[in-house]
Amino acid sequence: MVSNMLASAKRSHAKPVSKKEPITPEMMSLICKLYASPCASPATIRTAAVYVTAYAGFLWYSELAGIHYCDIKLCKGCHVEINIAMSKTGIYRFGS
Repeated sequence: MVSNMLASAKRSHAKPVSKKEPITPEMMSLICKLYASPCASPATIRTAAVYVTAYAGFLWYSELAGIHYCDIKLCKGCHVEINIAMSKTGIYRFGS
């Protein structure tokens, strides 16, 4: 009975879950205009590239942070392949 009362007290004093809003294509366009302007520094262009890569690849932060230069492969100018060493969403958590 005591444990049930404790659990009830925790539920009644808990904060409601506030979910984050998804990023829209309009937000990505605004980020690119802000960070990748013609007079931007290489560091701000890199920031825009990281945002676009994460958005287009549906990447978690841990996946994005684990990408190294050797994991990126440009294929005949038509697409980019990124090898993700370990994914949170992989069945066996292997890279693909």
